[in-house]
Amino acid sequence: MKKKLLVFLLAAVAATAGALSIAGCSNNQSNVGTNTGDGTTTNPDGNMGDNTGGNTGGNTGGNTGGDIQHTVHTYDRKVAESKYLKSKATCTAKAVYYFSCECGEYGTETFEYGETLPHSYTQQKAETSYLNTPADCTHKAVYYLSCECGLASKTAIFEYGEVKEHSYPQDWSKNSTQHWHECEFCHEKKDIASHDFTSGDCECGEKKPTAGLAYTLNSDKRSYSCTGIGTATATNIVIASKWGGKPVTGIGNSAFSFYSNSDCSNIKSIIIPDSVTSIGYWAFWGCSSLESITVPDSVTIIGGVAFQGCSSLTSINIPDSVTIIDGATFEGCNSLTNIKIPDGVTIIGERAFSGCSGLTSITIPDSVTSIGSSAFSSCDSLTNIYYSGDLAGWCKISGLGDLMSYGTSAHNLFIDNVEITGDFIIPDSVTSIGDYAFGLCSNITSISIPSSVTSIGEYAFFCCRGLTSISIPNNVTSIGGSAFYNCSGLTSVTIGNGVANINNSMFGLCSKLTSITVSEGNSNYKSVNNCILTKDGKTLVLGCKSSFIPDGVNYISDYAFRTCSGLTNITIPDGVTYIGKCAFDSCSSLTSITIPKSVTYIGDEAFENCNSLTSITFKGTMAQWKAITKLSYWNRYTGNYTVTCTNGKLNKMENIIT
Repeated sequence: MKKKLLVFLLAAVAATAGALSIAGCSNNQSNVGTNTGDGTTTNPDGNMGDNTGGNTGGNTGGNTGGDIQHTVHTYDRKVAESKYLKSKATCTAKAVYYFSCECGEYGTETFEYGETLPHSYTQQKAETSYLNTPADCTHKAVYYLSCECGLASKTAIFEYGEVKEHSYPQDWSKNSTQHWHECEFCHEKKDIASHDFTSGDCECGEKKPTAGLAYTLNSDKRSYSCTGIGTATATNIVIASKWGGKPVTGIGNSAFSFYSNSDCSNIKSIIIPDSVTSIGYWAFWGCSSLESITVPDSVTIIGGVAFQGCSSLTSINIPDSVTIIDGATFEGCNSLTNIKIPDGVTIIGERAFSGCSGLTSITIPDSVTSIGSSAFSSCDSLTNIYYSGDLAGWCKISGLGDLMSYGTSAHNLFIDNVEITGDFIIPDSVTSIGDYAFGLCSNITSISIPSSVTSIGEYAFFCCRGLTSISIPNNVTSIGGSAFYNCSGLTSVTIGNGVANINNSMFGLCSKLTSITVSEGNSNYKSVNNCILTKDGKTLVLGCKSSFIPDGVNYISDYAFRTCSGLTNITIPDGVTYIGKCAFDSCSSLTSITIPKSVTYIGDEAFENCNSLTSITFKGTMAQWKAITKLSYWNRYTGNYTVTCTNGKLNKMENIIT
């Protein structure tokens, strides 16, 4: 009995082990077996198996058996289908899906897919953050439509609310004949009335016209001009807007000039009505006590010399309607501190602001094309210069020298509200750097010139004392005289191969200049020993304090070393025959010079103002020295030098020193 039981248990264990299998999550089918009752089992695949020892107790009804399944999901698939969708895309977030298993089940981890949706500006929210324009007496408030995410549209709008009532301020609005209250939103007028001077000044604040002024009927017979102080004794003048029932449209020539009536020198203030369109020549000349004047926007013409000598005038508003500042208009107005030239002015005339010694700031519009001779002469306090256009426009203004050459201190130049200072890069829009364009701009330390520039004007960088080096690119073909005059901080210069003409005074008073280089590709000039020579090496064009004149030179050009204040001594090599006009003029530190016997000509003022010169060494005899052609003033204002020749010494008067 025990033996049979053991056999049975072993058979059961073996059967169970054979039937057990582990399948993937994709195999979800159960293997179901059916017992036939005769000791065999029909498997699902139709095969018959021997069931001996496998049935216990006569299995007559059919044993059902099958494989045991173990499902293990792996959620590593990104399938962007609706059944895996967690959240739809919005304007701020992409669509989110669940990771899935190959069997189709999905887990809890998610991934983003696709793109965000465009904003949909459909929300109408009347909130401050979406306000376009507030409501006024003509329009409702306007708001921007918004997206549900909160972003406001830049263009789509809607109206909301109601229009407001008119808003009339307490202050009167007025012209020369009437006053009224005006809505600050829609400008509707009410309470319109003519000025009433019965009790003095009008209730609106309009000043009562000064009694006794002289008025003259104009040639059109329809208007008047104020032509003089007449019998008026007031010092605060108010010119009437109407006279004899007709408008006053002009201030006559010399109307209030000191020349016409010495009493005009006592006038302190003048109010001109907005009926006036022109102010004549000499109109207020010599009104030395005039402190303020009201010039209305109606004025289109201000004659020359109109305010000359108004030395107490501290400010003036030039109307936008004026297009020309005529000659000497504000000459000698030395209490003016700042001037704004209005948009539309094209010409600033000769001496227009000459002698305005208190002027510190001026604003020039991009409409100006010309500045007249001496327009700002003796404006010694002028420091801040504002130009509303771009640098290309600035460089095209004719007569910049009559602005930029004046002043005892550095200029602060602002182009379109940007100061020209430090490491300055000239934009590609500039093709020509005008005369005096950067005069006295000492705040510039370096300049980058673009390939668009082909010419540099005279005195273009005059007195740019902060400039330390300059490289002139190959595209520049022309450099004006004294272009870098008195750039006292300049130490090195490189000249490109395009320059065709070098002016001898280009680097005058550049006392620290020690290095001059000309590009090898230049077909007209070359540099040797910090000297600029003609290409053949025979003519010295320009030198500096560290120049060493090379052999082969036979001609020293006019002005070659002029104002080279750092030069202390120089040796002119054998072969040089000609020393040009002003060649060493104002070399104030020059103490000694060696001149070869080959020299036959010394030009006018060649050594003028060399006040430290004490020694000239001449490599010839005294007779040869005296035989040299020396033009007038060649040695004017020099030191009391001695000429040492091969056979003796001469003093400045060419007398023999024994």
